[in-house]
Amino acid sequence: MSLKVKELRTKYGFSQRQLSEKTGVPEGRINNWEQGKGKPKADDYAKLVAFFESLQVKIPEVSRETIPKGTDADFYQKATDTLERVVQHQERLIERLESDLEKVREDLRICRV
Repeated sequence: MSLKVKELRTKYGFSQRQLSEKTGVPEGRINNWEQGKGKPKADDYAKLVAFFESLQVKIPEVSRETIPKGTDADFYQKATDTLERVVQHQERLIERLESDLEKVREDLRICRV
């Protein structure tokens, strides 16, 4: 499975430095991956997945069959945990938005009276 770091980074208008700052992944590593010099290790990969998922970018489902060769043994668990945290965060955001929307609706009802 290839994350296509450069493709996603440029599509969303981030420089390597900006992506590094937003993910905590060293800029030099990002540069190396984009030049085909190695692949992200589990921790870095999980950070990138979490960041792009937060932008609503669909990353292919992570399963044992899609784990890149040569990654850490606990890659699957780390990636799964990270994706689970992203989903939980998005669910909390949706709950807050629904609550805010209900408040706005209530305010509109009061204004009409």
